[in-house]
Amino acid sequence: QVQERRTFIANLLHRGVPRGVMGVNHLYDALHHDLDWHGEGHQHPELPSHHHLRKSVNEVLKLKRGVGALQTAAASANRHQIMIRASLVVVFGCLVIIPSELVLKKDSQGMNLMTLSVYLFAICSSLVAGGMSIILDRKIPLSYHAALVLAGYGFNQLSNVAFGMGLPMPLALVVKNGSLLCQMAAGSLVCGDTYHVRQLTAALVVTLGIIITVQSKKPGSSSGAVDLSVVLPAALLMIALMSRSLGNCVSQMAFKSYGKQYNEVLFYQHALGLPLLLWDWRGLLLQASQWNAMDTEIYGLKVPLLWFYLIIVMLLNVIITRTCGELVAISNSVVVNLVLTFQRCLSIVISAVFFNAPPYPPLLMWIGALLVVFGCVGYVLCPKAESPKKP
Repeated sequence: QVQERRTFIANLLHRGVPRGVMGVNHLYDALHHDLDWHGEGHQHPELPSHHHLRKSVNEVLKLKRGVGALQTAAASANRHQIMIRASLVVVFGCLVIIPSELVLKKDSQGMNLMTLSVYLFAICSSLVAGGMSIILDRKIPLSYHAALVLAGYGFNQLSNVAFGMGLPMPLALVVKNGSLLCQMAAGSLVCGDTYHVRQLTAALVVTLGIIITVQSKKPGSSSGAVDLSVVLPAALLMIALMSRSLGNCVSQMAFKSYGKQYNEVLFYQHALGLPLLLWDWRGLLLQASQWNAMDTEIYGLKVPLLWFYLIIVMLLNVIITRTCGELVAISNSVVVNLVLTFQRCLSIVISAVFFNAPPYPPLLMWIGALLVVFGCVGYVLCPKAESPKKP
C-alpha cells in the first residue's frame, strides 16, 4: 500500500500539479495519511525523505489552503449577491402593488388596459431579444403556439372579469397562491408528474387556507350566508390560474421536444393573442379616453394619472422579472420560490392594511392567508417524488 502511494505521488509530481480544485483535493487526500501520520512535522517512517519531493508536496498543500480560502471568499460573495437580489425582488414586488391598487380604485376595469400594455411590451421585447429569426426560422409548430395563445387569453380574460366583479386585492393575492394546486393538477393530468406525499399534504394545506380566506366574513355580514360576490370572482380567478398552468405544461412539452425557444414562445403567444384581446377595441378606446381625462397637476404640468401608474407598473415588472432571472442564475429554484412566497405574504399585508382598510380583514382571513403561505413553503422544502422507472 505504501509503495502504491509512493508511485502515485511520484507520477503526479512528474506530470505536474493537477489543475483545478478537484485535482488538488485528490492529491491532498492521497498525501494526507503519509505526511501527517504522527501529526504535523512527523514524516511517515516508510516515506522517503527526498527534498524535492517534500518541497513539491508542501507546495501542493499550500495550494490547497489557498484554494480553500478562495472557495470561502467566493461562497461569501455569492451569499451577498443572493441577499441583494432577494431583497430587490421583495421590495419591488411589494412596490408594484401600490400603483396596481391605485388603478383599480379609480377604474375597476383597469386590468384590461394593463393586460393590453403587457401584450405590446412582450411582443416588442421578444423581437428585440430574438430578432427576426423567431419569425423567419420558427422552431416550434403552430399547434403548440395556438394552445399557448388560448391558455394565455383564458388566464387574462378570466382574471380581468374577476377583478371587474370587485374582487378585493388582498383576497386575490391569497387566491393566486392557488397556482400551486393548479400546476400540480395540470402536471399530473397532462405531463404525468408524480408528487411526494408531503407535497400533497402541503397542497391540502393551501386548499384549506384558500377556502377559509374566501369564506371569511366581513364584520356585519349575516352568519351562514355565502357571499357570491366574493366566491364567484375567486372561483373565476382559480379557473384562470388553471388555464395558465395548462399553458405552462404545453410550454414544457414544446421546450422538451424543440429546445428552449423562450423568445419565440413569448412572441407568438402575445402576437397571435393580440387580435383576441382587441376584439372589444371600442371598449378599450373608450376606457383609454376616460384615462386621458383623469389627469392631475404636478408642478404646473397636467399628467394623466392612470397612464402614469401604468408606466410605473410596467417598469417595476421589468425590474422584478430581470432580478428574478439573476436570482435563479446564482441560486436555485427553492431559494427563488421562498423569496416569492415571502414577497406575496408581505404584499397581502400591505394591500389589506394600507389600501383596503378600514374595515380591517377578519381574523379568519389572516388564518387562511397564513395556511396558504405555510403550505407553499412546505411544498418548496419537501423532497420531490421519484419518477417511476421505465422498464
